[in-house]
Amino acid sequence: MKLKTKIHLFSTLLMLVILTLTNVGIYFLFEKMAHRTEYNQLLTRSKELTTSLSKMTEQMDARTIIIAHIPSNGAIRIVDEKGRPKVTSLSEPELGQENFNINPKERYTIGNFDGAQTMAIRVPAIWTNGEVVHIEMVQILEELKESLGLLKFILLGVTVVAMIPITASSI
Repeated sequence: MKLKTKIHLFSTLLMLVILTLTNVGIYFLFEKMAHRTEYNQLLTRSKELTTSLSKMTEQMDARTIIIAHIPSNGAIRIVDEKGRPKVTSLSEPELGQENFNINPKERYTIGNFDGAQTMAIRVPAIWTNGEVVHIEMVQILEELKESLGLLKFILLGVTVVAMIPITASSI
């Protein structure tokens, strides 16, 4: 093999490796930022719910207040200190049968439900009788799954398009 051919082959492969590493970095950075955005939205909803619950009296129905704050494609559970549910409200009925293991040491927990990623958070709140409860909010990340799939397709297309002139120049 001629030196010129070796140089072109090496530079083409090096460029492919650089493009691949860059695209992998972009993908994981986007995924992390998307999770952070979803977390911030869930946290905002949970703070709004906590505020609404703090204004609630014994005569008010907690389920009505929770329904107003339920995320689309998600669920809200209010559990006591022992983990027993006090109130549960679901936008997806199948979520009621799932047990989301929320890690209290992490800001959010990513799980899977019916082939899609879910994000779950847990925040403390004060119940009407002064008891400490936890608000568990779960959101199915269906849109995020679609966005990540589209991003994979775009990054693959960009890599192929970028490699065409690089490969053509070495011929």
